[in-house]
Amino acid sequence: MLKTLIADDHGVIALGAGMMISEIYPDCETEMSVSFENTVEILRRKSFDILVLDINIPGGNNVSMLQEIFTIQPDLKVMMFSSFPEETYAVLYIKAGARGFVSKTCTVQEFQTAFRVIMSDGIFMSDFLTEHLLRNTNPDKEIISLSAQISKLSAREMEIMDHLIAGKSTSEIAHKLMLALPTVSVYKNRIFQKMKVSNLSQLIKKVWELGNTSEYFK
Repeated sequence: MLKTLIADDHGVIALGAGMMISEIYPDCETEMSVSFENTVEILRRKSFDILVLDINIPGGNNVSMLQEIFTIQPDLKVMMFSSFPEETYAVLYIKAGARGFVSKTCTVQEFQTAFRVIMSDGIFMSDFLTEHLLRNTNPDKEIISLSAQISKLSAREMEIMDHLIAGKSTSEIAHKLMLALPTVSVYKNRIFQKMKVSNLSQLIKKVWELGNTSEYFK
């Protein structure tokens, strides 16, 4: 029997993912976790075939999550499922060992196709990501360079960076994420340092030149 663990703190999304999986694998046994700590705890006491993991799971820390996961269950298949732009993050996570990256804006068919590909020992990349890589004049070198910098960001920093690139002000971000304004400012400064830029315009330009932007720019 196929055993799946879905790690996402948004109950409706996790439930929806479980339903999409059950449509193609009716006998699948599915469990859910709401934080990275909870995910690790479950993985330590039970084996799974595949983990559907949200990048922004509470308590998670970017690609280092995968290292810890594979230390516990080396053969576990991991499918990243995130609202973060796949053209920015997919290659980073696939290189770290994930079997695929699926956007939360995908269709049911796309999600199920990705799941099937991964369960068949394949690596899933969406048509959008494949086209993006093919259009990039020097994709591997440029994406690896950006990915190396992004890999230094925490999950919260990645979330705030995406909002900044989308044109949100620090006050808007603070309100949306329920954080104090000074806290957002601290995160913003850390992002600039890790991405090696000195202002928001440089950050947007750096990401924009690679075509690695949020849906705001599409």
